[in-house]
Amino acid sequence: MIKENDLTIVASGSEWLIGSAKPISNAMIDLIEHANKSIGMTIAYLYPGSLVTGGVWDSLEKAANNGVNIYFIVNDFDNQIAKDKLKRIRDQNPRNVAIKNFVDNGALLHAKVIVTDRENVIISSSNHSEGGYSNNHELGIKLSGKTASEVSKMFY
Repeated sequence: MIKENDLTIVASGSEWLIGSAKPISNAMIDLIEHANKSIGMTIAYLYPGSLVTGGVWDSLEKAANNGVNIYFIVNDFDNQIAKDKLKRIRDQNPRNVAIKNFVDNGALLHAKVIVTDRENVIISSSNHSEGGYSNNHELGIKLSGKTASEVSKMFY
């Protein structure tokens, strides 16, 4: 039984990390580390790991190595700067990691979504970069429950 929605604000940038807002990178790492079965993730732009994005990469790699099924939907994968790192994760775990190259006649995949176990999701404005996770002022939500389950349908 999927529970009712539970909502948390996630943010980056010193002006927006106030009140109960949780840092985006910490929220993503927490979701990834607690995933038992599956992770779905959209990537508009992918940058090489910095100190902040490295933590997200490390968590994804560990989840893949632990057998969690991971499905990446990547905008124009062939032209991404950090595609080699993503390829390595897939190549080391070919049974449980897949990458979909999103190409749609000039239209971009610009969504920034991560969903775990079909019941937890973060939707934010943040690209997967140090700027997106710490330097820029970005905003998003972390949801658990029925709405997160609906979002997960785009991956399965």
